[in-house]
Amino acid sequence: MENILKQHKERVSRRIQLENEMAKVDLSEEARDQMRKMLHQKETNYLRLKRAKMNRDMFDIIKKLGIGAFGEVSLVRKRHIEPDEPHAEQLYAMKTLRKVGHCFVNVARLLINVFTIVSRW
Repeated sequence: MENILKQHKERVSRRIQLENEMAKVDLSEEARDQMRKMLHQKETNYLRLKRAKMNRDMFDIIKKLGIGAFGEVSLVRKRHIEPDEPHAEQLYAMKTLRKVGHCFVNVARLLINVFTIVSRW
C-alpha cells in the first residue's frame, strides 16, 4: 500500500512540475491541454509497462551461467521495446525452473515420509 501511495505522490509531483514549467513559459490554454494529455499518456504507458508480466521471450540469452537440479541460470539482456527505455542495456541473471523437477522431488519426499512412517510400525 505504501508503494501505491508513493507512486501517486510522484505522479502528482510530476504534474505540478509540468504546471510550473508551463506557467513560466506562458503557453496558451490549448498548448497546456496538449502538454497535460501528453503527460497523461506517458504516465499511462509507464504504468502499463510496469504491470506487464515478464516471460522468457522478453530477454536475449547471452550465456548460461549454471545448470542445477531444478533448472538453469542464464546471463540475459532485456530486448529493446522502446528506444528511450530505462535500463535497456543492463544485464540480469534469469533463473528458469523446471516444474517437473519440483513435482518429482515433492513425490519423492512424500514417499520417503510414507516409508518412514510405515517402517516405524
